[in-house]
Amino acid sequence: MKKISLIAALLCVTFMYSQEGKYNNFSLEAAYGLNHPITPNDNSGFAADSFSEFKHFDIGGRYMVNLYYGFKLSYAYDRFQYANTSELAVTYNRIGVDAVFSLSEILNISFSRNRNVQIQAHTGVGITFAQPKSISKVEKIGNFSIGITPKFKISKRVALTTDLSYIVNFKQHYNYGGILIDPEYNSVTGGYINFTVGLNVYFGKRRDHADWY
Repeated sequence: MKKISLIAALLCVTFMYSQEGKYNNFSLEAAYGLNHPITPNDNSGFAADSFSEFKHFDIGGRYMVNLYYGFKLSYAYDRFQYANTSELAVTYNRIGVDAVFSLSEILNISFSRNRNVQIQAHTGVGITFAQPKSISKVEKIGNFSIGITPKFKISKRVALTTDLSYIVNFKQHYNYGGILIDPEYNSVTGGYINFTVGLNVYFGKRRDHADWY
């Protein structure tokens, strides 16, 4: 947690410094959507995708170093639950750090004359605090994520975002219903998809943000 606090402090410092450049660098974002488990399918009798729900929420702060890449610190909440049965459920609280790349700039792609569409990709690592319904303790899971984020400019301060991400869980011991996967407590690698729609809000004194400069 100390490392996450340090990263948050660095983001604040770079945000203040960034206002002296040609464009704004900092933005905040929030999104809501679907979580869809892919693996593991274990011997508990429940398929992973049976726990798919529209119970995902995430917020984040992003700093673009230049027009091509930047970094994002984010928090995500996921609730996996079987057919509205509260006894088969697990809650994920995930904190992550991602590198963000503007594919539109890197590949020199322009979707319209007014440049109202932007596509970004992101990849990073994080830690998930999993709370299975079946136990009282919290399981800590390292994770890796990769995703793509189309953005649609609404105004100079706001953009509509969509995102499709795949998250890999390392050393997962409980399935998405909160059931122990292996009685001998051997871990497996799990994975799930997030599909979200949200808003990106831009901050700074300059006229344009790096996304649309």
